[in-house]
Amino acid sequence: KSFAFAFETSSDIQGFQVIYEQGGNINGYSLSIAPNIETGEPTLFAFAYARSYWPAGDQEKVIELGPVSANTSYSAMMVHDATEGTGTFTGFLNGNQIAQLTKVPAMGSHSGAIGLGSLQQNTLRPDTLQVISDVNGSQFKGAIGEVISWNTALSISDIKGLAQHFNDDFDIQIFDTGESGIVPVN
Repeated sequence: KSFAFAFETSSDIQGFQVIYEQGGNINGYSLSIAPNIETGEPTLFAFAYARSYWPAGDQEKVIELGPVSANTSYSAMMVHDATEGTGTFTGFLNGNQIAQLTKVPAMGSHSGAIGLGSLQQNTLRPDTLQVISDVNGSQFKGAIGEVISWNTALSISDIKGLAQHFNDDFDIQIFDTGESGIVPVN
């Protein structure tokens, strides 16, 4: 499963803001802004969780993509590849791979509609791992330019192409380190 997003934050980046979520409070995926637990700084999170399918201790996979700034455009991608080994969940920001988590098996079925710019019914917060159902309090205050979802794991080449597409269409700066930047995390 893969997801790609182009969005711009508003002048208000405080609190919990859902850009995208699918699933519910047991299994799902999300991209959201929430306070960093240690610093309180508004941070972009990629999140995959399967509390009813994945082994205890490995049920929540959180990637802090980085702090966000007000009135700034971003591209983000999440890739869940469960086709080899124990599976991986990888997060990208503005064309850079930020982290790759391991021990991420296939996602089981989950109920709940997609929430775009707000949660649909309920979800888990990536910062606290607590269930939240406050639809109005989770609204993204910025603008979403594009969301794409695939039922396959995108390659690095695909990610680079998407980053270029977002740069061309939304003037999102690409930061290419020239290296894969993979940092495995268990």
